[in-house]
Amino acid sequence: MTPKSYSGMANVRENGDFTDFAILCEEERIDVHRVVISGKSSVFYRASVVSRMVEYMYTDDYSDPDEKSTTEDDTDGDNELPVLFLHTAMAALADKYDIQGLISLATEKYTKCLANDRDFAKFLDSIPNTYRMPTEASQPLREAAVEFARAEIRTAMNQGDSWHAIQERDIADNFVLGGARGCR
Repeated sequence: MTPKSYSGMANVRENGDFTDFAILCEEERIDVHRVVISGKSSVFYRASVVSRMVEYMYTDDYSDPDEKSTTEDDTDGDNELPVLFLHTAMAALADKYDIQGLISLATEKYTKCLANDRDFAKFLDSIPNTYRMPTEASQPLREAAVEFARAEIRTAMNQGDSWHAIQERDIADNFVLGGARGCR
């Protein structure tokens, strides 16, 4: 983000425009933008996830970061909450607190995001949460992740000479089997 963007963001916060979260420190209330502070601090990110869990308990739904985002001039995405990661974090929290409907909703939202946002780097960031959960609870998330990865690999293989490269025995062995040998 450019210094000009930071200045604009600070002005929006100071004016109280579009703030959606408050930090209480002794007698002082500091209005902030959840999307900004969550992107900068894992503590506030976790609070954002817990807040969404509570939102689900009251509404049977939770807001996606894009629904709450108010930083229209933040076009480089530096302050964007990682949506795929959010959905896997929601599923993990739902598993921890045995909120079955929330696991289903988080899985549904995760799957829809994978279909709509083909960003492989964001996808990879979401994988650790999925595989830290117990297999039974995370199986639908895992299936969605595997299907997405397979589709991305198929797409890559159908572009240019990629398919011919994969057919080379040494490349295929190193890429596929070599990685599998390191799995536990």
